[in-house]
Amino acid sequence: MILRVQTRSGTSRVNDIIPSWSLLQLKQHFQKLESVGAPPDRQVLFLRSGMKTQQLEDDDTTLKSYNIQNGDIIIVQHLDPAPMVIDDTSEEIEVIEDEIDQILHEEDGWTDTGRTRYCQHRDNAKCNRCMPIAPWAVQNHDPWKSKGLKHIPFHSWVRELGYQSSNTVPALSEPTYKIKKEGETKVNSVTITRQPYRHVDHVQFENRNIIDKFVSGWRESGKQRCGVLYGRYEKENSIPLGIRATVSALYEPPQKSFTSRTVLLKDNRAEIVDEVAQKLGLRKIGFTWTAITVDQETKEIIEDRPADSPLTSKEMVRMSLLQSRNPSPWEHSHSGTFGSKFVSVLLSGKDGGIDLEAYQTSNQCVSLVSEGAVRASKEDPELFRVRKDTDEYTFADLLYAGKDEYGNNVIHRAEPYFPAHYFLISLTHGFAIESDSMFKSYDFPAVRNKTRPQWEKVRDQVSGKSGSRFLEASILMNILLLIYYMLEKMNMETTLYIVQSLISLLTTF
Repeated sequence: MILRVQTRSGTSRVNDIIPSWSLLQLKQHFQKLESVGAPPDRQVLFLRSGMKTQQLEDDDTTLKSYNIQNGDIIIVQHLDPAPMVIDDTSEEIEVIEDEIDQILHEEDGWTDTGRTRYCQHRDNAKCNRCMPIAPWAVQNHDPWKSKGLKHIPFHSWVRELGYQSSNTVPALSEPTYKIKKEGETKVNSVTITRQPYRHVDHVQFENRNIIDKFVSGWRESGKQRCGVLYGRYEKENSIPLGIRATVSALYEPPQKSFTSRTVLLKDNRAEIVDEVAQKLGLRKIGFTWTAITVDQETKEIIEDRPADSPLTSKEMVRMSLLQSRNPSPWEHSHSGTFGSKFVSVLLSGKDGGIDLEAYQTSNQCVSLVSEGAVRASKEDPELFRVRKDTDEYTFADLLYAGKDEYGNNVIHRAEPYFPAHYFLISLTHGFAIESDSMFKSYDFPAVRNKTRPQWEKVRDQVSGKSGSRFLEASILMNILLLIYYMLEKMNMETTLYIVQSLISLLTTF
C-alpha cells in the first residue's frame, strides 16, 4: 500500500508498504528515506486519519492492527539527543497560561472538508481532494482565502512549528537586538520581516454604546480622547484556533486633551480600576484612542491617514510599550511569556464619518521598541528611526525588503529610517449581534437583612450566566468606580452593598 509521510522537510509518498509489517519494520524502512534518515530509536510516529491524530508507540504491533489504511498520513518526528531546557542557569518557572490558551491546546484545529464528487475511494479513506485542512494552511482555502487573510492564529503557527520540528510544542523566545559592549562585540544584521501570525484574531464589542459614548466625548469637546478596554479573551469561531478579544467596558483614565492629541496623566486609581474589573470577571485587554480631524472651513470629518500606513510610528511605539507591559503567559518559552494579546483600537475619519480599526504590532517591533533600538521619526510620521550605538550598548543593523528606482526587489539597510508599516498587524472587529440594554429585567438578588452579597453572584449577573443580564458591564463598572471614588474610605464589599441597595430601590418604582 501507499503511505504519505510528513517530516520537517515536507510530505512525500512511500510505496510498497506491507500491512503485515511491524511498526519497527516501518521505522527501518523510513530510515532509508532521505527525508527521515534517523534510526528507529530516534523516530516518533503519529498516524493522522481523518480529523484524529494517534501516536504509534508499540514497535511490535503490526500496521494492520493499527488500522493503517492505504493513503493514510504518517507523521515522523525526530527525538533530540538531549531534552529541551528552558534555561541552563535559572530555576524552572511555573507558568499559568491564560484560560483561552489552555482551551486551544486541547483542540485539534484541522478542518474536515468532507467527501467531494470527485472522490473515488472508500468512505473511511482520504485523497488530495478531501484531505482535512491544516490550521496553518487555511489561508490557501476558502472561505479564508477569499477574505485575503494575511495572518494565521498564533496557535496555528505554533502547531506548524511543532509539525516541522522534533518538539510537539517548540520552545519560543523573544528576539534581542542590543548587546552590552565588551571589546569588539557586534550584533549581526537583522532582517525586518512581516509576522505571519497574530495573537488575537478578532475584537468584538459587547455593545455599540461602549464606542458611541466614548466618541460622544470627542463630539462634545472637539478634543481627542483615549481609554482602556476591559473584557476577556474567548474562542473565535470564524477561524480554527482563533482568539477573540471581547470588550465589555471602557475606562477613561486621567488625561489632558487637545484637538490633535491626548496626554495621559498619572492615574492614582489605576489599581482600584483593575480590582473592580477583576471582581466583575474582566481584565485589561486593550487601549483605544481617537485621531479624528475636522476641516476647519466645512466642519466635516476628513480622512487624513494613508491606507497603506494608517498608524504613525509614534502611535506604534505606544502600542508596543503597552504590549510589552501586558505579556501573554506561555509555558513553552524561555522567559515564561511570549508575545501579547493586548489590542489597540483606533477611531479616525473615513468617508465623512468615524471608522474603527483594530491592530497590534509585531513581536519584533515590541522587542526593538522595548530595547530602545528604534524610535519614532520626528521628520516623517510613517517612518521609524534606528538608534545609533551608545558607549554602553551596540544595536543590530536593520535590513528590510523594498524596491529600487526601477521597480526591482532589493534589500535596503535602514540608514537610519525605514517604513513603520512592516510591523503592523490588522485584526478584524465587530459588535455583538445581540446586545442587552440597561434595566432589561430585574435579576439582581434582593437586598435584605444585613447579608452582604458575593462578588461571584454579581459577576454571574453581569455575564448573563444567572438569568438575563441586568446591567451592561460597562455601566455597572462605572457605577462601582464612581461610588468608590466618593467613598474611598470604604472597602469594596461596602461599595457593592451600597450599589445593590440603590439598584433595588430604583427598580422598585
